[in-house]
Amino acid sequence: QSLTNLYAHDYFTNKEILPHVREFFTVALKFYDLADACPKSCNWEDDADSNDEIFSEEKSLSSERSLVLMHLATVEENALDYTSAIGHYKEAVAILRNPALWRFYISMLSGNHWGDNADFDESAQSMSDCNSEPSGSGISSLSVAPNLSQSAQVTLALHRMGVCYLNSGAYGSAIECLRQAAELRKKELIGLCEINSNNSHHAPNTRREREVELAETLQWLATAYREEGKPERAYEVIRDCLIVKLLLFGKNHIEVGNVQFNMGVILDDMSRHSESLECYKDAWQIQRYFANSRTAQVPQSVEAFDKTETDIVNTLLCMGNLFHRVVEDDKKALDCFIEALQILEKVVRLASVASTVDGAKSLGGVDSTHICSDPKSTALKLARRQENGVIYTRMTQYYILSYDIISKQQSSCNLATSQDIIFNSTSGFGKDWIATPEIFILTGLSFTYMAQMKWKLAKETLKKKLFIMKKRWNEVCHAKNPLNEKVMFDEAYELTLYNLANIFFKLGEFKKAQRCYNDVLDAWKLSHTDLFERAHCIADVLHNKGCCLKEMNLIVEALRCYEESLKWRDKADSVLYRTEFSVFKANTWYHVGSIFLLQNKCDEAKKMFDQCLAVYKIDDSCKLSEAFVLHGIGKIHQLNENSSTALDYYSVSLQIYRDVAGKDENFDPSLFKELAYFIAESYHNIGTIHDIQKHFDAALVNYEEALQLYRSNLGPRHCSVAITLNNMGLVLIQQQRFSDALLLFKEALEIRKEQLGENHADVAQVWHNMGLVYDKLASRHGQASLTEAVDCFKKALRIRMQIYGESNLDVSNTWTNLGISYTSMADYDNAIGCFNNALQIRIAIFGVDHIEVGNANHNLGNLYAKTGDFAKALEAYEISYKIRVKAFGPEHVSVSNTIHNMGNVYYRLGDKERAKDLYVEALKMRDSSPSSEQNKADLASSLQKVAQLEMEFDKYSDALAHFERALELRRMVFGDTHLQLASILKATATIYHEYKHDYKKAISSYTELMRIMKWSRGENHIDVAHASNMLGYIYSNKNCEQYNLSMAVDCHEGALRYMPSNSELTAKALCNIAICYVNMLQGEGRRHAIPTDRIEKMTDKAIHYLESCIAIYENIAHVSGPIAPLETSELAKSLYYKGVLHMQFSGLSKNSQDDEHAIECFTEALALYRELLKNDSVAHARATSGVLQKLGMMLLKDKAYDQSLTYFQEALKIREQLQGSLESVEKENKREMAEIYYGMGVVMCERRDRNCEGAMECYKHSLKIRVFVLGPHHIDVAQTLNNIGSVYARMNNFSDAKDYWSRALDIYRSNGLTNDDEKVKCTVANMELANKLVIFPSKAKKNGSLK
Repeated sequence: QSLTNLYAHDYFTNKEILPHVREFFTVALKFYDLADACPKSCNWEDDADSNDEIFSEEKSLSSERSLVLMHLATVEENALDYTSAIGHYKEAVAILRNPALWRFYISMLSGNHWGDNADFDESAQSMSDCNSEPSGSGISSLSVAPNLSQSAQVTLALHRMGVCYLNSGAYGSAIECLRQAAELRKKELIGLCEINSNNSHHAPNTRREREVELAETLQWLATAYREEGKPERAYEVIRDCLIVKLLLFGKNHIEVGNVQFNMGVILDDMSRHSESLECYKDAWQIQRYFANSRTAQVPQSVEAFDKTETDIVNTLLCMGNLFHRVVEDDKKALDCFIEALQILEKVVRLASVASTVDGAKSLGGVDSTHICSDPKSTALKLARRQENGVIYTRMTQYYILSYDIISKQQSSCNLATSQDIIFNSTSGFGKDWIATPEIFILTGLSFTYMAQMKWKLAKETLKKKLFIMKKRWNEVCHAKNPLNEKVMFDEAYELTLYNLANIFFKLGEFKKAQRCYNDVLDAWKLSHTDLFERAHCIADVLHNKGCCLKEMNLIVEALRCYEESLKWRDKADSVLYRTEFSVFKANTWYHVGSIFLLQNKCDEAKKMFDQCLAVYKIDDSCKLSEAFVLHGIGKIHQLNENSSTALDYYSVSLQIYRDVAGKDENFDPSLFKELAYFIAESYHNIGTIHDIQKHFDAALVNYEEALQLYRSNLGPRHCSVAITLNNMGLVLIQQQRFSDALLLFKEALEIRKEQLGENHADVAQVWHNMGLVYDKLASRHGQASLTEAVDCFKKALRIRMQIYGESNLDVSNTWTNLGISYTSMADYDNAIGCFNNALQIRIAIFGVDHIEVGNANHNLGNLYAKTGDFAKALEAYEISYKIRVKAFGPEHVSVSNTIHNMGNVYYRLGDKERAKDLYVEALKMRDSSPSSEQNKADLASSLQKVAQLEMEFDKYSDALAHFERALELRRMVFGDTHLQLASILKATATIYHEYKHDYKKAISSYTELMRIMKWSRGENHIDVAHASNMLGYIYSNKNCEQYNLSMAVDCHEGALRYMPSNSELTAKALCNIAICYVNMLQGEGRRHAIPTDRIEKMTDKAIHYLESCIAIYENIAHVSGPIAPLETSELAKSLYYKGVLHMQFSGLSKNSQDDEHAIECFTEALALYRELLKNDSVAHARATSGVLQKLGMMLLKDKAYDQSLTYFQEALKIREQLQGSLESVEKENKREMAEIYYGMGVVMCERRDRNCEGAMECYKHSLKIRVFVLGPHHIDVAQTLNNIGSVYARMNNFSDAKDYWSRALDIYRSNGLTNDDEKVKCTVANMELANKLVIFPSKAKKNGSLK
């Protein structure tokens, strides 16, 4: 109740608090729900009176809730939320119609919780649309009075619900609700009549109030029937409404007039036009009578122009439509239209937004060239333009209709000459000058077009008006000699011409505008009017003419106009002895300062802008002009490379613009076109500053804002749009987003070609930028992109040479970039020609010792170095070095660039010591230079070069430190996704992987490298495949903590997707995947049993990959001849692993064909490795030993013991030679030697001669190595112990045999092997057999043998 009381009375009189009221009523409803849900503190069985009391309380809460629902629905209706309002009205009706609640509702009302609210009394609304729309469709202020009866509350809710349905377009529902409301109000009136007849003391006012409410409901019901398309029913209802209002108010009351108007509209719909016209006439007479009586009492002001004048306009327009459309009496129609338009002009004039352009201070407002000379009126115009938009639209509509009627009359030789229609003050003419309705209408129509910023239509209207004025003047001159009116005609004609000049200026037709300004100036300078008025008018024209000349880039002539304008301002001030600075002067100072800015006279511009600020800061209404000046000062700081200060000025200026335009989220560029231009320019300049400061994301955000405003304000094909697109493209180049940049450049190119022509300098600039993008895209798209780059640079070069000639710096720059593209295409002859052309142009412009010549020599040196002509490269670098030292001193960063590049040449010449000295010298110079972005990038390059040389000198720790510092610097300069990081990441990953064995950091480096490659070159680039392949190598390394064969397979297969088919890289990836499968089979097989079907699938996959790999190498050999040693090694490795797979699978399938395939693969691999072994490569020796070992194992299985032993011995010899050769593989080498000794021991035991002593020696060698390499508890150690035990048993040394078997059995069990495992069964069986041999030697030998 407290929440509701707070606003229940005041909300309908104060619309500003409606959002808060809605929230309060919603919260109040929640509290009623909480109160209804609270448990009641009584005993239902013990206290019946308490029970009744609680039940009454619950019902009372429901009744109170219905009133809050009515309040809330009313607030929502005023907020135009009809759906919510209908829902709450429905809920209130449902509560109020419950008879059980009535007595509690009455008791609640008697408590008077709500205060003294006024009774509901809503004035009847008239139909407000001139196109025959009934009145009553507006939302009236509404309160819900709690002292109404229950029936009245239900009726009110139904009435308002019907109005909501009507406003939301649900006409059927609206009819039903309003019909019920009307029936209830009729019943109430009948009841009141009976009460009055029985109780003479009953208040008669109550009956009158109910009759007013009934009339209102009938009026809304008629509207609903008409909207539903039932004019007959609407007529019956509106007729009843008219009867009620006639009885209530009498025939001359405004309410009766409104009903008459609505009846006229309905009769018009029914085609009963004569009756409709009579209703309109009656309504018009009543409305005029009522308006005249109000005019006598209320002074004319904005507030005085209320609904009555609008009703008169609607009635006049509807009458005019009937006269024109049905009666075909165009004279009466024209009289109606002109009277209506005069009233509308009066409304606009009182709102202070009527024609501000018809005068000396016109049309120079908020645009791209002229600061408003009257900031207060401009601000008012901007603030009220939207709310008067409907008025302007209607005025335009009926001006056009009126002019059509006049044109029709003229074509039928029935020219109107009525003298009772004369110009009013808005026409710009005196009343004594002979006027016509045609000129009056054209004048008003031009004003409405200008107020709506429809400049093209305004231009055509004013041109037509000037033509008719001349024609009319000639007619008057033939009739008489109106000397007194000649001056008046000249002034009116010149004023119209001045307005036309301003419109030409708005439309960009500057030459036409200039001619008009000159004609006006010639006339006004000879005028005999008051000097003060004449001087200010001439100053305004000169000011606008200056703006026009500035737009035509005639800045010297523009400056003269501004200076002359200031002189005329001084004349005007001298008349009134004014010495203080004026806003008019400040406006001109601003434009003078902007011209100085164009001439790069920053000090003079700053002086002018400071004078402007001194004036604008005095008056708060000049905030907008102050923003223009602050913007100009920001440009000065930008030119002086003081970007931070420039950004501050731009930001303050932008904030002022936005404050004037309104809140950010409500800003409408189409509404404030002139102001939107400056907001766009501010966003654009702020974006430029962020670009300079390398804040690329912020730059793009501001450029996007500017682009949107330019497009909506100037159109999508304006040059400012092209400038912004071009600048956004340059930012995207910095972000490596070349494809996106190219799209923007193409759009900018089309706009500039369309607006400026094919051969403009700005078109050449875009071609040049597109060439830069295509050159950058060459890393992704190859030769085709470079061809496009060359084509773009050639087009830019042709245009620039045509405009500037050959000796121009822009031409030289284009030659340089064209040379760079030719260099990328390896077309070095053309590239050298381009660089030499650039050099000769710079020599011709600057002389031989200028820094630009040094830069050109530096570029030429780069090209010679690329072509391998190192002597010429060093010669060019020496020239560049001398010029740069002379210009900047020996410690300058540009000198370090030349020294660095000279180091590159010496490196390629093989003089690595000299190269390192130069790199270190450049590094020291760059390290001591200021820490700009470019210097950081150059320092990173020097660190990288030094690090690369340190790698070659095997100084991996020093190299890694330099690489990491270089990487940190490049991150600071280019961000985390730039391609510049890739080469360093690749080098650091290599060091971590191959030399430091820090596999975790290696994985991190390769992962980041792959991410950058994807970002820069796309998902399917070969460099992405390389990085993925290297990750696979690391994950498949058993010494890596992150050893994961599944991950390795994923990486290799991912790389395989992006590699070219039938290439060596693809073959390597295929082989790597197969090796991973082999290792997965071996590793998982040792730990636990693998299902046979899974082994088959994995084996088939691996064999498929290896066969594909072998096929690639065989195809290479067939096409290109003998393959290189590296590819031969890969082919041999593939054959080796294919043999391993067949070997493993043969153990499961027991298929002799797998054994044959394995031996065949190992034999082919051995032949290839024997050829490679001639180069004495350690890697090839290890691989050869591995193949020999596998061949020995296969021949052992085939019982070819002698040949098997030969292969084992050869493999052992190679392994012994490798002992200590490479520390990183020493452990692996020993493990392989243990395998060979183990195999030799098996062969010696199985041969006929049963060389037990030799076998024992081999097994013990194997045992010693395996314990050392694998540890004493490894399963392979147990296997060797088992076999040693078997040899002792064959030598009849069962005691030692059992000891070794027992040790083997302990190791097996410690590794989790159970008695069901084959290895455990084997050892246990051997021990049992040995026991039998000791007790029953003869029987044991017959029943079993040792394993």
